[in-house]
Amino acid sequence: MHRAFLLAAFLAAPLSAATMQWTIGGVQREALVFAPSVRSPRAPVIFAFHGHGGLMERAARNMCYQELVPRAVVVYMQGLPTPSPSDPEGCAAGWQSVPGQLGDRDVAFFDAVLATVRAKFRVDERRIYVAGYSNGALFTFLLWAKRGTTFAAVGICAGVLLPQVHVTVPRPVMHVAGRADTIAPFAMQETTIAAERKWNGTKAPVEAVIHPGGHMPPPWTSERIAQFFAAHAK
Repeated sequence: MHRAFLLAAFLAAPLSAATMQWTIGGVQREALVFAPSVRSPRAPVIFAFHGHGGLMERAARNMCYQELVPRAVVVYMQGLPTPSPSDPEGCAAGWQSVPGQLGDRDVAFFDAVLATVRAKFRVDERRIYVAGYSNGALFTFLLWAKRGTTFAAVGICAGVLLPQVHVTVPRPVMHVAGRADTIAPFAMQETTIAAERKWNGTKAPVEAVIHPGGHMPPPWTSERIAQFFAAHAK
């Protein structure tokens, strides 16, 4: 479906969404930002990342954190064309997955978006969260490694740990994995969950949610992650 059509549908929705733009390294970047629909003294913030080939508008429709957590600022950033094992020419949008890749363009983008969110909204610094699906989960791991002190908790869906990524800051994490996943193979996700438990030790919980399906997230995924986030603050 064409992005212009999706964007029109979202702008017509009752929740308040704004497409915001930044220039990072001479390249225009954008994110769909939902303001809180329920007032509170300070707003939690949820960053949610689409998978390879995804769109921020589609991510907003499928993940729905803006509906599940109406007190929160919810940010769906848009990836850029990125090489991947299934897309070696980098035709589809995605995220860097290891430190230094693509000049750390996506980490710089995240930093800029977070700075804008902090300037625009009264943010609850104890409740900033990050979640990602597939390639977005790889980027979520990278942000956990590079910006771990920022986050109160982490949500991973269909993601595996790459050897170049080293997490040092324990954080509560929920990891949703499908036994029939052949794109992020379940055995690799089991190894990743074991690594999460090792990083966190006794300092932060790891909740593994295993389902019988494949790579696509079950419809309850965002709700379970949102509930997990609600239970954890720095």
